[in-house]
Amino acid sequence: LTAFENDLEQLFDCDVERPRVSRDGMRLAFSIVMSDGSWQLATSSIDGSDLQILTSTPPGEQTEKTGTPDWSPDGTWLVYANNHTLWRIDADGSNARLIGDPAGFDWEPRFSPDGQSVVFLHGDFVKGISEPWILDLVTGEQRAVSATNDRELEHPDWSPDGAWIIYNTIGQAGEFLERMPSDDPDATPETLY
Repeated sequence: LTAFENDLEQLFDCDVERPRVSRDGMRLAFSIVMSDGSWQLATSSIDGSDLQILTSTPPGEQTEKTGTPDWSPDGTWLVYANNHTLWRIDADGSNARLIGDPAGFDWEPRFSPDGQSVVFLHGDFVKGISEPWILDLVTGEQRAVSATNDRELEHPDWSPDGAWIIYNTIGQAGEFLERMPSDDPDATPETLY
């Protein structure tokens, strides 16, 4: 760690959360707090220059931070959560639109490697847990990653080949890293760590 201490460089002097690097390594997407106290979606060059604020949700309309963005594989648009609903927006800040369930309680969207689907964390009030779901961006269909899950699951993401959904579990026995096939909600989860 000592060898890298001199490589640390502060990019912003305000609160930012959950940065994601575009696949070409040229831009960052993240949540940023504004002077009015609202949280907005922003992008910048990888060095922090060329800051662009993409959203403008008034603070009085925010029940949750706008954020948890992810870049599309081609870098032309992003998915993000706004007030616990899933949205998409072009990388220049245009064409923002709802893509998930308007009554959902959803956040942390992550693109599949082919850009056809998004895995996200869904709050299920009937079960009293949050768990990974998949949204097909072509059909709009949504489903749970695991048809039989009854545990609290967090931070889903795709394997590089798109075959697996990786997530961590929280329970009385501790935290574990698991994976499920992305195309078989009836499979048994496999504990990795």
